[in-house]
Amino acid sequence: ALAARAFCDDPDAEVTAAYRFLTARGRYRQVELPLTPRVLARIDHVVATIIDLAEAGLFPDRVDQPTSRGVAWPTLADPNGLAQGDLANAWDRKRRDPALAAYVALAEPEASAR
Repeated sequence: ALAARAFCDDPDAEVTAAYRFLTARGRYRQVELPLTPRVLARIDHVVATIIDLAEAGLFPDRVDQPTSRGVAWPTLADPNGLAQGDLANAWDRKRRDPALAAYVALAEPEASAR
């Protein structure tokens, strides 16, 4: 959306970004998000948080606990989905590190509200 806005040389052009899920897991739906000042502020916050982590040498790999159905979704840390429980337990320990507080607030807003 930002590239489209820049291309049309109008910093206030109404632009909407969209993402289409291409799998049954995503129910093949399309999610649209208008590029509003509020959305831009959120994007700035998220990108700044990620850059701050990278500059600090922190690259957290957040992994959800496996579901009771036994379905393991592949991740970059576990491409076969075989060690998801161990990785999720490691994340559960690491997520309490104060250096990751800003990331946890982004990735797990419900947890940081507790």
